[in-house]
Amino acid sequence: MQTPKIEYRNIRVKEVLDPVTPQMIEAAIREDLEQHAVKEEAAGPAMNHDIVLLDFTGYLDGVPFQGGEGKDYELELGSGTFIPGFEPQLVGMGAGDSKSVFVTFPQEYQEPSLAGKRAEFRCTVNKVYRKKLPVLDDAFAASHGFKNVAEYRMDISSKLDQDSRTNARFRAVNEVLDRIVKANPFEIPPEILEQATDGYLADFLMQYYSISDVDEFCRTTGADKEEVRKRVAPAAESRLRGDIVMAAIADEQNFTITAEEFESEVANIAERYCTDVESVKKIYPMELITQNMRMTKTLDYLYDTCVEKGSRIILG
Repeated sequence: MQTPKIEYRNIRVKEVLDPVTPQMIEAAIREDLEQHAVKEEAAGPAMNHDIVLLDFTGYLDGVPFQGGEGKDYELELGSGTFIPGFEPQLVGMGAGDSKSVFVTFPQEYQEPSLAGKRAEFRCTVNKVYRKKLPVLDDAFAASHGFKNVAEYRMDISSKLDQDSRTNARFRAVNEVLDRIVKANPFEIPPEILEQATDGYLADFLMQYYSISDVDEFCRTTGADKEEVRKRVAPAAESRLRGDIVMAAIADEQNFTITAEEFESEVANIAERYCTDVESVKKIYPMELITQNMRMTKTLDYLYDTCVEKGSRIILG
């Protein structure tokens, strides 16, 4: 299809930064302390946030089901790692205690044969561990590369501020793109929409079910293929329209990728995935990397052109 002409320069969006509060700073520090906690075996019953060393076997109607077993599994109570309702039933158990835990799998559970089913898990707690957090003092700060606790807190605050800015920028640019799409209606040939829906559905299934083949997904779950495609079609069209708009703006602005920029991006990808440059070039087509880089330049341009920047807000 022919690239449409896009009008967008009169669109303005105000960037809204979420404030960084003292509570957020304390929560971030607490999370950091927990990451450096040590486990100590506890003699008493397990409490919330304790770690239990657990043996379990899952049953449906009294029959063990595949994948429902675990031995010496480390589970932090209250972490939300297991099925909703599972972890609270282990609170109060001590080393050597056994009991049956009854839960119902969520309707959207990733394994279709278990979705919505009520199950029994026969559990034995082998050990209970309690986390001991390090003391927040200058020595802890020094172990992180800071002079003292005050400098450490300032770094935490700055990182939260940067996260706030990143999220605000993401929201603002998405709003700009949504407004541009709505302000610039254009026809898309049906065959291109079909291809976009197929691509979106494959990405969706891989992300949530680790299956990229829609036929395989429908055979496994009993879902109707056309119904599944119909459900994702609006989101697929929305993504396609956004891609077309960005490509049109990139063409208008003549955004190109130099050889130096390309090599730099390949090196960044290699570092991100702990591999080498040649492996990246074999795995990722040059056209895909270049296209993503052009889209990044376009989003940066829209942010600079259409977004009223928010001011820095740190409370406390």
